[in-house]
Amino acid sequence: MIQTITRITLIVFLVLLIHTTAHTQKKHQPFQSNETLTWSDCIAQWKTLDSLHADAELVEIGVADCGKMMHLFVINKEKKFRLQSLSQKKNIVLINNAIHPGEPDGVDASLMLCRELLDTLRPIHKLLDSLVVCVIPMYNIDGALRRNNHTRANQDGPASYGFRGNAKNLDLNRDFIKCDSKNALFFNSVFTFIQPTVLIDTHVSDGADYPYTMTLITTGPGKLGSHGDFLKNVIEKQIYKSMEEMGDPICPYVTTVGSTPETGIEDFYESPRYSTGYGALYGTYGFVTESHMLKPYAQRVESTYRILLSILETTWKNNSSMLNFRSKWLDEMKTVKRWPLNYIPDTTRWDTFHFHGYTAEVKPALVGKGERIFYNHNKPWNKDIRWYRYNIPIDSVDIPDYYLLPQAYTEVMERLRANGVKFYPCQKDTSIEIVAQFFDQIKSLQQPYEAHYYHENFKISERLQKVTVYKGDWIIPVNGASRRYLIETMEAKAVDSFFRWNFFDAALQQKEWYSDYVFEEKAKEILDANKPLREAFDLKMKTEYLFAENHREQLTWIYRQSKYFEGTAFMNPVLRLNKKTAGILGIQ
Repeated sequence: MIQTITRITLIVFLVLLIHTTAHTQKKHQPFQSNETLTWSDCIAQWKTLDSLHADAELVEIGVADCGKMMHLFVINKEKKFRLQSLSQKKNIVLINNAIHPGEPDGVDASLMLCRELLDTLRPIHKLLDSLVVCVIPMYNIDGALRRNNHTRANQDGPASYGFRGNAKNLDLNRDFIKCDSKNALFFNSVFTFIQPTVLIDTHVSDGADYPYTMTLITTGPGKLGSHGDFLKNVIEKQIYKSMEEMGDPICPYVTTVGSTPETGIEDFYESPRYSTGYGALYGTYGFVTESHMLKPYAQRVESTYRILLSILETTWKNNSSMLNFRSKWLDEMKTVKRWPLNYIPDTTRWDTFHFHGYTAEVKPALVGKGERIFYNHNKPWNKDIRWYRYNIPIDSVDIPDYYLLPQAYTEVMERLRANGVKFYPCQKDTSIEIVAQFFDQIKSLQQPYEAHYYHENFKISERLQKVTVYKGDWIIPVNGASRRYLIETMEAKAVDSFFRWNFFDAALQQKEWYSDYVFEEKAKEILDANKPLREAFDLKMKTEYLFAENHREQLTWIYRQSKYFEGTAFMNPVLRLNKKTAGILGIQ
C-alpha cells in the first residue's frame, strides 16, 4: 500500500514537473545583454538551429563582396527549401538584418524569434501553419566584420558593432537596382525566386528624441494599387494595435516637416534603390523597423522582437486576404497600359497621428558659438500632429510591348537575369526605322553618390531613327511578375532607371567631329542648299545673342543638322517596341 502511494505520488510529481517545465519553456525570456553577435558567432547559432530542427534549413545563397558566404535561414513545415513547390495558401515572410551593421538589433531579435517559432511548446509555433519564415542573418557581412564601438556616435549600445559601408564602401540600402555589390545581385535573385508576400528590413533610427522605442516605415500605399488601401487600413492598424497591447506603442518613422515633431512628420519615400521600394516592384508588403538610437540596446532588441512577432501574427491572421490582394495586384499589372513614375509629397493631404513627444527647447551651444536643440524629458506632451503620408506622381509612361537592349550591355542584362526577366535573342541582323529617344540638357551630380554620378535632370526628345539591330540583341517582353521592375529600370526618366545610374553613359559622347577651318566652306554649302535651314539659322543669329557671338557654336549647330553628324550621339540604347516591330525582328 505504501509502495502504491509512493508510485502515485511520484507520477503526480513528474506530471507537475513536466507541466511546469513546459510552461516555463513557453514564456519569452527577455534579451538583457549589451552585446551583439559577431558574424561568425551569428552563423554558428543559426547552424545549431538548423541541426536541431527538421523544418529549418540554413542555405548558402551567394558570396558577399568580402568573399564570405551569404546565408538564408528558412523555416518551412514542409521541410524543403524547394520554395517553388509550396502551397499557394502560405505567405512567405523575408526578414533582412544588418544591411547597416551598426544597427544590429534585428540580428539578435530574429534569432530569438526563430528559436521560439521552432519550439513546438510555444503558442507562436502555430504561425508556421500558414507562414514560411525566411531570415537573412547578416546581409552586409563586409561591414559586420569591420567592428568598432564609435562610428555610431549618438547610439546607446551595443558595446561593439559593425560599420555602415561594405567592402566597396557602398551603402547597400541604396543598391537594390544598380547592384554594384554582389550582395545586392544575389538578393535580387533570391527575392524573385522566393517572391515573399512580406519583406521586413531591420534598422535603428537617428534624429529627434521621443519616448517611443520603435518606429515603422510602411510601404507607401500608392505603390501597391488595389491592395495599398488594405495595407494602410487593415494590416498597418493591426500592427500598431498589437504593439500597443504588448505595452510597446510605436509611431511612424520620424521625418519631421520642420525641426521638431510638433511641425508634423512625413513618410520616407522608398524609391526602388531601397529594400522595401525594390520589394514594392513585385507587390510585396514592405516594413522597415526603426528602433530609436537613444534607447538602451537590450530595450531596442526586445522592441524589435515584438514588432517582428507582431508583423508575423498580423500576416498569419490575414493570410488569405494578403495572398489574394497581392495576386490581384499582379493581375492588374498584366493589363495596365500606362504607369505613374517619380513621386513627390502631396502637401495638400494628411492624416493625423496622436504623438507623444518631449518639449524641444533651445540652449546655448556647449562648443563654440550658437544654439542647440534640447529635448526636455521633464516636459512631455501628447497631441495630434499632421502625418503627411501621400505622394503624387509627376511623370507617367505608356508601357511598351517590348524593350530592345543591345547585347553589348551585359551588365544590365546580368541584373535583368537576376530578376527572372525573360528575353529572346534577335534571330538576324535587321535595319528598322523606329522612334528613338535622345537626351539633352543633362544635369548630373558633381560628386559621386554611391559610386555614381547620378543624372538628376535631363530632357528627352524623340525622332524617327534608322537603327541596325544585330543577331543576338535582346528583345524583352514587358510582362509577368517583373513588369513593373522593367518599367522602373528601363524607362530613362524613372527615378532609379539604369540610365540615371550611368549604365548607358557611353551613349552620351559624340565620337566624330570636324575641323572648323575645313568645315567652314561645307557649312555655307549646307545652308545654301537648304532654304528652311538657312531661315532657322538666320533667326537664331537675330534672336540669340550668345549664339550670334560664338562662331564655333554656329558651325556646330550647322554640323549637327547635316548628314555629317552621327545620328546616334545622345541616343538612348534602349528601344521601345510594339508587337508589329517585334514581329519584324522575329518575335511572334
